[in-house]
Amino acid sequence: MADYVSNPDGKGPAGGWGSLKSIARIYGESWPTPAVLETLARQAAETEQGKPTI
Repeated sequence: MADYVSNPDGKGPAGGWGSLKSIARIYGESWPTPAVLETLARQAAETEQGKPTI
């Protein structure tokens, strides 16, 4: 995953169809690592048990 993604079209207002297009493009380029999925699963389980996640 890139640390910096240039956005030459980012001169206009935020939101709208252009925003959705950018989100769809980025979603297709990036995937969570297994460690992220494990952390989210652990936090969800702790939340269900009433334990703090931090």
